[in-house]
Amino acid sequence: PNGGSWTDPQNWTPKRLPRPEDVVHITLLGTYQVIIPSNTVVNVTSISIGSSRSFAELVIEQSSKVYVKDRIGLHSPRFTLNGLLQTGKMIWTGQYLAGSRNFPGKIVVAISAVILKASY
Repeated sequence: PNGGSWTDPQNWTPKRLPRPEDVVHITLLGTYQVIIPSNTVVNVTSISIGSSRSFAELVIEQSSKVYVKDRIGLHSPRFTLNGLLQTGKMIWTGQYLAGSRNFPGKIVVAISAVILKASY
């Protein structure tokens, strides 16, 4: 809804941006993007996006920084990273990781984390 922008309070319940102590679940049915716009800093406890009945793509645009204290769960076929993603654990059951040659992304995961990826 509302163009899928992370920074639009109208896209959240309650109607405010997620805070560092928040556990974020993005599980609406359908096909859509959740866009973290350029030069945005996100700091949350955890993020879970997508489900078996949705095609939700998380897009982290250039120069954005996403800090996830505990874990991020990506349960959709596509993830686009042109910024920084730093997390304690990453669970990814998708198929495609996209980025831009001009704005390369970076994923930083804690040493003790396990990364799961779907087989092709």
